[in-house]
Amino acid sequence: MMALMTEKRETLENARLVAEVERLSTALTEALKCIKELERGRNQPPGFVKPNRPKRESQKRPCKKRAAEHDT
Repeated sequence: MMALMTEKRETLENARLVAEVERLSTALTEALKCIKELERGRNQPPGFVKPNRPKRESQKRPCKKRAAEHDT
């Protein structure tokens, strides 16, 4: 009788663990899909980011010197 109860308890525990493994496998599959989608879109910058401007080929002209009359 005791062995039968232990066997039934082990069967219930096994069924519970199998169901949990199935649930976790499904969750992992969904998470991997989300990760792939995020990595695919990572190469594109968000819409609010401005692209880099090309650098000037010529140097900036020097600042104009102040007239001596304004120095005090």
